[in-house]
Amino acid sequence: MLQHTENEAKNAISDRALVDRLGEGNGRALDVLFRRHATTVFAYAVSRLRNRTDAEEVVQDTFVILWERRRDVLISDSLVPWLLATARFRSLNAQRARRRRHSEALVDADGASANDATATAVETTLFMEAVDRAVQSLSDIDQKIYSLCVDGDLSYAEAAHEIGITHAALRGRLARLRGRLRDEITLLRGK
Repeated sequence: MLQHTENEAKNAISDRALVDRLGEGNGRALDVLFRRHATTVFAYAVSRLRNRTDAEEVVQDTFVILWERRRDVLISDSLVPWLLATARFRSLNAQRARRRRHSEALVDADGASANDATATAVETTLFMEAVDRAVQSLSDIDQKIYSLCVDGDLSYAEAAHEIGITHAALRGRLARLRGRLRDEITLLRGK
């Protein structure tokens, strides 16, 4: 009976109140949020990745990022949209890593020149890591826009609706975001 009452009390606390407590460094708030939403994040990650092990890593990464960014997370009522956007971004990273590993395995199996293949793989890996770092340095909303419109398959209108901003605001932010990433990529290439 006591456990049931304790669970009801945890559910009575809103996500917003828990995120506020989390911002103050309250680890129990993270625990409650994890228990409340981990299953949803896991189901979403499995649907994207089709791999339970990778999905478990995405769930773990999502909640680690929540803890690391606890002072910057802004939500209206529910934390679920923030968690799913973060899980989507992490899932896309996992898919890219899987494709890289698969490509490297194909190059090795194909008998191509080991030196050329290694140099190309290293360049590609370094470049993708730099792009990932540049994207991770963006604000949360710009990361969401990137994952929905650049990496994802949503239209501008769909992404604007999901994020809760106007179509025009999304297009403006996306133009600035692409310009910033283009500048950083140009610097990487040394041009």
